[in-house]
Amino acid sequence: MKISHQKTYTLDQIMTTSELAFELEYSQSYILRVAKACLTENVDYRRAGKRNYLFTIDAYEKLKEILKIDLEI
Repeated sequence: MKISHQKTYTLDQIMTTSELAFELEYSQSYILRVAKACLTENVDYRRAGKRNYLFTIDAYEKLKEILKIDLEI
């Protein structure tokens, strides 16, 4: 028996790269660079096609904090 410990999300809690960039008011390329450097792939985000990714609401919250700290420096 396989037990999954992965968190489950609704469709409302998943964003594309474009939606995430719009919400955070940064370019898509910048969001992807920060995400790849600071988030965990296949946990916070995953590839959904060529140059397109899907992000969880948790990833959004983490990036919001990371970008806020970056602005304060």
